[in-house]
Amino acid sequence: KLYPFIRPYRGGLALSLLLLLFVGIFESTTTTLSIPMFDKVLGKMPAGAEAPQLGSVEKYVSLILSVLPGSVITQLALALVLLTLLKGVCLYYSNYSMSRVGQSVVMDLRNALFHHVLGQSMGFFALNSTGRLMSKMGGDVEQLQEAVSTVLAELFREVVLLGSLIALVF
Repeated sequence: KLYPFIRPYRGGLALSLLLLLFVGIFESTTTTLSIPMFDKVLGKMPAGAEAPQLGSVEKYVSLILSVLPGSVITQLALALVLLTLLKGVCLYYSNYSMSRVGQSVVMDLRNALFHHVLGQSMGFFALNSTGRLMSKMGGDVEQLQEAVSTVLAELFREVVLLGSLIALVF
C-alpha cells in the first residue's frame, strides 16, 4: 500500500541503494586487507619457503595495494584510511538520500490523509473526537515515517553488506 507513495522517489531510493552497494564493496575490501596484514606484515615467511599460490581475493588485494605508494605497511595503512573515508562518505549520502525519500513519502502521506479527513461529513466529526483524530494522524504517520526512513534503510544496508561478505567468502 505504500508503493504508490514511494514510486515518485524511486531515483533517490536507487541512488541510496547504489551507494549502499559501494559501502558493501568498501567494507568487504577492508576485511580482505587483513590477508596481507597477517601474511606479509605479521607472519614473515622463513627464508627459502615457497610462496603460496594467489587466489582471486589475494590478487584483488594485491592490485589495490600496488596502486598505493610505499612499503606494505604504508600501503595497508593508506588503503584502510582511504577505504574507511570512502565508506563513510557513501554511507552518509546513502542515509541522507534514504531519509529524504522517507520524509517526502511521509509528507505526501500526511497530505493525502489530511485531504481525506477534510472531505469527511459532519457526522464523522460528531462521532470522532478531535483528540482521537489528531492522535491517530500524528502517531500512525510517525510510525510509518520510522518504518520508511530508518528501518528500510537498515534493512537494505544489512542485506547489501551480508551479500558482499558472502560473495567475498565464496
